[in-house]
Amino acid sequence: MEMSDKDNNKEFYRPPKAPYEKLLGLKILKVTQDFARVQLPFNKDFTNPHGSFHGGAIISLADTAAAVALSTRYEDVGFFTTRFNMEFRNQAKTDIFAEARITGSRKNLYFIGIKIFNEDRRLVANGEATFFVPNKGKQRTKEG
Repeated sequence: MEMSDKDNNKEFYRPPKAPYEKLLGLKILKVTQDFARVQLPFNKDFTNPHGSFHGGAIISLADTAAAVALSTRYEDVGFFTTRFNMEFRNQAKTDIFAEARITGSRKNLYFIGIKIFNEDRRLVANGEATFFVPNKGKQRTKEG
């Protein structure tokens, strides 16, 4: 993944751990406490028979954005998605952007809302993810 505006977001930036994210060409655009904005450039190899993004590619973008948002809370801690719900609203035939924000937590579960937009800010999909953090470890803050 590439990251723009590194100086603004450096405190939360971590290089990608999953080769899949590089394969998709994901770009981290903005990372602040509990929030991430990630771009998936349009690629015809990730389309369905109708020429729009395949739902699996959209969910991959959403899941990655949610994970990046959660990574602003914890340093060097493993976590994983336990539940994902996505509602598709419109086709996407341009670059798409995921905005993910932590909306709550309970014990070791974190709830993250995700919205997917196209270049014109038209809503493509929205949903919620639940992540499990088995060992919380050191919590990250803006101060580092």
